[in-house]
Amino acid sequence: MTYFQHSKITTRGSYLVGTAWPFRGCEVVMHDDGFVCNCKKRLTCVCYHIKSVQLGLLGVNQVYHK
Repeated sequence: MTYFQHSKITTRGSYLVGTAWPFRGCEVVMHDDGFVCNCKKRLTCVCYHIKSVQLGLLGVNQVYHK
């Protein structure tokens, strides 16, 4: 299994380890070693599903109301 890390997200020891984010026909899971997606048999680079979860965790495109 190939794990993908993000430079600004620390996955080791995070409270979100083991959390699964479902997408259409696939699932992204955070492990201590990084993120993994089951959309393809062999991932060689970060897929759109993993990027989407990572950007969501970083708060990109979030709308905050006062």
